[in-house]
Formats: sequence, C-alpha cells, structure tokens
Amino acid sequence: TEKSLSFFKLDLQNPRLKHLDIKTQKQAEDEIWKENDIGDLFNAIVESKGLSDPIFSRPDGTIIEGNRRLVCIKKIREKYKEDENIFPSEKFNKIPTYIIPNNVENIEIDILLARFHVTGKKEWKSLNQAEHIYNLKENHNLTFDKIKNFLGMSKAKLHQKHWAFLETKKFLDKYSDESLNRYSFFEEAYKKKNLREFIEGKGIEKFYFWIRNKKFDNTGAKDMRQLSLIFEKPDLMDIFEKDGIKKAYHKYQEKYEIKEDSFKLVLDLIFLLETFSEEDVKELKKDSNKMSKLKKLKKDIESLLGKI
Repeated sequence: TEKSLSFFKLDLQNPRLKHLDIKTQKQAEDEIWKENDIGDLFNAIVESKGLSDPIFSRPDGTIIEGNRRLVCIKKIREKYKEDENIFPSEKFNKIPTYIIPNNVENIEIDILLARFHVTGKKEWKSLNQAEHIYNLKENHNLTFDKIKNFLGMSKAKLHQKHWAFLETKKFLDKYSDESLNRYSFFEEAYKKKNLREFIEGKGIEKFYFWIRNKKFDNTGAKDMRQLSLIFEKPDLMDIFEKDGIKKAYHKYQEKYEIKEDSFKLVLDLIFLLETFSEEDVKELKKDSNKMSKLKKLKKDIESLLGKI
C-alpha cells in the first residue's frame, strides 16, 4: 500500500535510539540525522526520485523498519519542496509501505529486523546487534541453534555477542553512571582467550577497575589486542597498572618488536605525539619555531615514505 508522510511515527524504541532517553519525535529525527552515513542515503533517494525499498510499519503508523528513510524523505521535502524536478510530489507524498498487522508477534518482527540489520544489507552497530541477539535469546527464549538458523550467523559469533552484552549489563548494573558503549571492551576481550578466561575467572573486578580508571585509551579492539600481548608479562602489567595501556605497550614494542636503536627513537617519537595533551597543543600553536620543526618532520617522513 501507499501512505502519506503524516501517517508515520518514528519508533523511539528502535535499537539505534532506545538508549538515548529520547522523548519526542523531533529528538528522534535529530538523532537519526546525526548518523555518519545518513547523507549517502539522502543522496540515493534524491537520485532515485523516491524510495526503492518500502517502509514497514504497524497499523498505527509506528515504523518497524525504515526510520532512516522517513527522516531522509522529510529532509528532502524541506530542502527541495519547490523543485518538482528533484522533488516530484507524486513520488514523495505517498510512501510505499508494508503494514504489519497487530496479530504478528513481536518475536517475528524481531527476527525480521535481525535479518535486515544483524546479517543483512544495513547492519546496525555491533552494540545494537548484540542487544538484539541477547533479546532473541533471553526474552524470546530462542536457542543459539534457532537464532543461527534464522540469521545465518555462526554460533561462535552469536556466543561472542551474547556474552559481551551480558557482561556489559553486569558492569552497568554495578556502575550505573557508566555508558553502554563500554560494550566494545567486552566484545574485543572475548576474542582474546587469555582475557576472556581472566574475566570469566576471578579477574572481573580488576577488569572493571581498569575500565573505570581509564587505563585504556581507545574503546575496544586496539586496547584489547595490546593488553593481550602484555598480559602475562608482570613487568609490563606493572607499567599498565600505573600508567595505562599506551605506555605499557610502548615498552612492549621496545622490548619485543624493535631491536634497532634508530627505530626505538621512532617509537619514542610516536609515543610523544600520541600523548600530547590539549594544553600541549595550545602551547605548540603559539611557538612558530616548534611548528616549523613539526612541519619539517612531516615533510621528511612523507619523503621517506615516498621513496619506500
């Protein structure tokens, strides 16, 4: 069927939005419009002069699948309302729609969304995928075998995402001031056998402490890879406990990866540049002599890379 733009409501419980404490349609629209790749979808709809894929909604207009498309249509309407060449009204005033009856159960809708966004054409962020898998397992009581068959995802991947989301929930239950974005630490830790065993054993409180006390610099893959490498080296773990992952991994590289003194200097330079604070940067901006040295360094490095 086709529905007018006014028929639809954004789903405030959409996995992209539900953690953001959004109360209004306008807030939801603004949040979706902030997404990094939304401009690509906007341009594709403009070029196609309408939607290629229909929107899925409930009979009351609440969108099940297509929140981003609806926001793009609204933005296109705002921008090109007076231009029939770009905005042919017959294409944009009536939106192709599948109406999902109210007697369709939530589990069926969740499986549909998982096929679209966990293993389908427009994947959600890893966190949203994990929560959806957790929901299928814990709230809909599906086995991993069932979820695997529905989604075509390996059982190992399902276990990884479910475990990481469960561990993140435990962390947030204990520290309510923390963010769900901490999920990435747990997902990446799962991939490293020594870290996973540490967390599943008696190390969970220590792992929480490291997260809470900012012993990591990034949010996942890089930090966990580096921690896994230094994990069984007490001297490096002492540095990590005291000064964080960046300094500990720097010492690991010096000790185990780089033998030549000249490249140890390169490592020191990289470490120095990575640890510049905002105050350091402000001071550099004021010092034309140091700025000229940095520009020369950049030029020399680019020249060397060009020769290589």
